[in-house]
Amino acid sequence: IGQLETDISAAYYSTHYSNVAGSLYVSVESTAGMSVDDRIAVHLDSGDAHLAQIDGILSANLVLLDTVLPGLVSAGNRFIDYTSHNS
Repeated sequence: IGQLETDISAAYYSTHYSNVAGSLYVSVESTAGMSVDDRIAVHLDSGDAHLAQIDGILSANLVLLDTVLPGLVSAGNRFIDYTSHNS
């Protein structure tokens, strides 16, 4: 048990706008080991870390956050799950 790090993937646009300011969605390389209510940090293009909780795992690559992103998140930025259940 420990933190899980993955990269932000290219924005997923088929049904949700992700990785943009005002969005509740973040596209990641993998949601494996993540769970609803996990505490996470999304690294924004500004260099700031946006702290939130996972409100839903919508697919193998799409996470629903409990708060909107305050800025842009580009592919390759870090997504850190601090309460991951991955061992």
